[in-house]
Amino acid sequence: MTTLTPTECYLSNLVPSGRRSVKSVLNAAVKILSADAALETYQIHALGYEQLSFIRQVLVEQDKSARTIHLTFQAIRAVTKTALLMGQVDQHALDKFSALKLPHIEPSVKGKALSMSELKHCLTKQNCSAHEVRNIALIATMSGAGLRRSEIHKLRLSDLSLQDAQLVIQKGKGNRTRTQYLPLWVVSHLSEWVSLRGNKSGFLFCKQINSQSLIQKPLSVASIYDIVTTRAVQTLGKNITPHDLRRTYITSLLDNGVDISTVSKLAGHKSITTTQIYDKRGVESLKKAVNTLSHDV
Repeated sequence: MTTLTPTECYLSNLVPSGRRSVKSVLNAAVKILSADAALETYQIHALGYEQLSFIRQVLVEQDKSARTIHLTFQAIRAVTKTALLMGQVDQHALDKFSALKLPHIEPSVKGKALSMSELKHCLTKQNCSAHEVRNIALIATMSGAGLRRSEIHKLRLSDLSLQDAQLVIQKGKGNRTRTQYLPLWVVSHLSEWVSLRGNKSGFLFCKQINSQSLIQKPLSVASIYDIVTTRAVQTLGKNITPHDLRRTYITSLLDNGVDISTVSKLAGHKSITTTQIYDKRGVESLKKAVNTLSHDV
């Protein structure tokens, strides 16, 4: 039986898309302390407060973003917690992380959110082909349920319940499974697509060749990107990415008065801080907020 190190054990439990970025920041941190060290065998879980402080100082001097620095220490802490679960460190090994002062993360200025009129225009059918119905259903699901490309790519028909208006996201980001509830307009688009796709077991958003659904061949994450960006240019004349549809979902919920804690859960975020980064409401939302103060004075 092969014995994994805490680092190997932690990385093995991450989905491939997340594993690459985490492995990259961990490797960079290890190289700061020892240029010749191998990530998988380096005792990251045994790092002391002084070593962690030195890593933080070097990352700041290297002009790394606050988000990269936070990801680095989240990953180191996760490895240490894995070591705790493996019985290699005690509970006090986690105390040093609360004492570290990390740079403040400013809200991201990247990305955009669609207005409801833009989204409606993007979802207007140009023809009745199976490709068109599938692509509209895909965009509706991403913007009306906030799914990531990797989550859309892995969806199977069995994950969808049209009757209950919900999707089960199997092992999404962070290997977490969650139930995603769907607005009725998304259910309508999905229902139309499923009626063309058929009810045989397989991937929900599958490849199409000559109007035939290849249900065992899912759309790749690259194909999903192309579908979204191409349709945005064709219907809106602007560049929109799949992640902008996720920003649209989160921003729309916040704009409709849903509290941020609930939005964070719907988005599948572990932290409300992450949800705040996706908030693309502008100055108008601030004006609207102060006008709720309708005191008669």
